[in-house]
Amino acid sequence: MTATAKNRRHRDISHEETERLRATVPDDPIRLPPGHLACEGCGVADVGPVVESVPMGRLAAHYTRCADCQRLHDRASTLADGLAFRRTLDTLYALAVVGIEPPEDPSPLVPWMHIVGSSVPWLDPEAPGGDLCSPHPWAHVRLSQRAQIKEAYLLAMRSRVHTSTPALRLPPPWGGACLFCGVGSLPMAPIAVVRRGGREGAAHAIWRRVLTQPTSLGGHGPDLVDGFLCPSCSDALDTSGRGVGVGARARAFEQHVRRTRPEEADRVRSLLDQYDSIILPGWGALATSSPNSEPWAHIVVPPPEDDA
Repeated sequence: MTATAKNRRHRDISHEETERLRATVPDDPIRLPPGHLACEGCGVADVGPVVESVPMGRLAAHYTRCADCQRLHDRASTLADGLAFRRTLDTLYALAVVGIEPPEDPSPLVPWMHIVGSSVPWLDPEAPGGDLCSPHPWAHVRLSQRAQIKEAYLLAMRSRVHTSTPALRLPPPWGGACLFCGVGSLPMAPIAVVRRGGREGAAHAIWRRVLTQPTSLGGHGPDLVDGFLCPSCSDALDTSGRGVGVGARARAFEQHVRRTRPEEADRVRSLLDQYDSIILPGWGALATSSPNSEPWAHIVVPPPEDDA
């Protein structure tokens, strides 16, 4: 490596670059300096007046508003009032977290960003106590929240360019696929995703968590299976009234056939009534981590000539 390359690799970065990089990652809270209060928005220490008090036991935690957050507050108040004001302010807060300058009229962004923005102010039920503050603006905002803000913003921008934004595909939070049919992702409209706080919240909303014995899926082993069902298989589980087991799987498979191959539905129903005519393990019992290309692709239905 040449001396020039070494110098380029180990060059000192400026104070401004250091602060810019520092502002993009979370940091632990610090103690409030004497005579200061935490800003209700970004969380930094400030000597401004009390703008909010939150009861904490017998005492109240007091908060102020720094100059930057006051400007966002004032701007939101000129654009909306009531619930719309709070949603506009949360949207402006979200943009501030990721360093995006808000447009002159941020109202088109509000439906996309106010929910994820509502969890970023320092004044939050999950925020640290009243004797702490952020070491720099928005330092308390987690990386996952920042990613959700960026995604919501990009989806909002995409929606303004394309009249029909394609659905997002959401895999289960873990496990890889539906424990019954093996489908690996489900579609959800982008606006519905952001209204649930991002992909993680949306995935938990659309997938149903199931904790069951492997034998209930047609498998073997001592360890419980912790995974998820898609909405169709979840509905079959509820309507079967038998809990996780072969009855619920049979109902889910039959419903799938009636939706996709109605001409075969009655025959499949008859085969399901015959013991072992169709081997029906759930995807979660298979020794694979690859989702099915289509629901129930791992199930083989005997050809009609085998019925005789």
